[in-house]
Amino acid sequence: MNKKNLLSIKKSLELLIISIDKKEIEAFLALETIRGFRILIYKELSGDELEIFKKAVPYYNPSDMVSYEAEDLYEKAKYTASQLILQISSRLEDWENKIEDLSRNNKKLRRRIEELEKKQKLFIDTINQIKSENHFDISSDITKLLNKENLLWFLEAVQCFKFSAFIACVAMCRVLFENLIDEKCKENSIDISKGLQFKFEELKKLNLITGGYEKISALVKDFGDDASHPNIGKIDKDKANFVLNGVLILIKELFKK
Repeated sequence: MNKKNLLSIKKSLELLIISIDKKEIEAFLALETIRGFRILIYKELSGDELEIFKKAVPYYNPSDMVSYEAEDLYEKAKYTASQLILQISSRLEDWENKIEDLSRNNKKLRRRIEELEKKQKLFIDTINQIKSENHFDISSDITKLLNKENLLWFLEAVQCFKFSAFIACVAMCRVLFENLIDEKCKENSIDISKGLQFKFEELKKLNLITGGYEKISALVKDFGDDASHPNIGKIDKDKANFVLNGVLILIKELFKK
């Protein structure tokens, strides 16, 4: 039952109570009318809501009350109508609260979308700046080739490069590279619990990493190992530049979906 129907029933019950007070309607007819409204709402409920409704709104069958005095019938009719109005008002209030909650959630969602759009613009600006300064071949399609987790690793690597954190940049690229290797291994039933060197060699055996891609992959892995171990003095801007470019080539050509 929609809000409009509930409001209509509520208005009818309010008018019925006025008629009862003025004795403009027969008591049995009032009870029968209220019983019809009660059934309409009763059918819409279930579980705890139904139990609360049954306790709050008594059910009177007019045919069982032929011996009652008119005043008693009017009193019961008015009480039942009042209880129905309370139940309807409560339900309408719940709906209003839910609508307010949805409105608040929508506002939060819109703010979140706006924040993400700003971050996306900032990321694109950063990418464009780095492309122009370091001749990176970064296309907008990169976001379509990576899943959410790997895209985050890539963004971190780009940000690290921007702020001259070259060791961190290469370390991020190594994580991304191993994630890409794992995806390729899963596609070919290779055990991803093994070390990176093992997985790398297995993919080579299957001719999934060959030629120039093999050399790029090996260097990305080796520089990544250097960044993750004590040999951090070996990592400079040129190597970070090479690794980031190398990862981009592998994403677009070797590990593309």
